[in-house]
Amino acid sequence: MPASSHPEFAPASAPGSAPPRLLDGCDACPHVPRSQSLFVTPFRKSRTLKNDHNDAEAIATAARQGNMRFVPIKSVEQQARLAWHRVREGYKTEALAIGNRLRGLLAEFGIVIANSDVALRRALADLDQHAALPGVLGKV
Repeated sequence: MPASSHPEFAPASAPGSAPPRLLDGCDACPHVPRSQSLFVTPFRKSRTLKNDHNDAEAIATAARQGNMRFVPIKSVEQQARLAWHRVREGYKTEALAIGNRLRGLLAEFGIVIANSDVALRRALADLDQHAALPGVLGKV
C-alpha cells in the first residue's frame, strides 16, 4: 500500500520504522490495536453522523495529537481467559435471574422463599406438598 503524499497524512514515525497502526478494532479482533473511543469521540466532526469514514478521520486526527493512548494487543491466552470470565459471569447472572423469577412466581401463590440458593432448593423439593399450587406448577 503506497504512502500518502498528502502532508496532513504524513507518517509521524521516523523514516525506516513502521508507522503506528491506527485501526479501531473490536472484541472479535484481538490482533487489531484499539484506540480508546473516549479520546477519539471529541475529534469526530459530525456528532450525529457516526459512520466508518467519520470514525477513521477522527482516529487519524486524535492520533496526531501526541497524547493518544492505545489499548495493548491481547495475546491468545489473554483472550481465552477473558472469554472464560465472560461465560462464567453470564452463568452467574442467569442463575440469579432464574432464582428470582422462581421466587416471584411462587410468591404469587403465597409461597415466600428466603433469598438463598439453599432455601430455594429446599422449597422446590417440597413443592408437591403445597396445596396452594395448581397441579401443573407442583411438577416443576
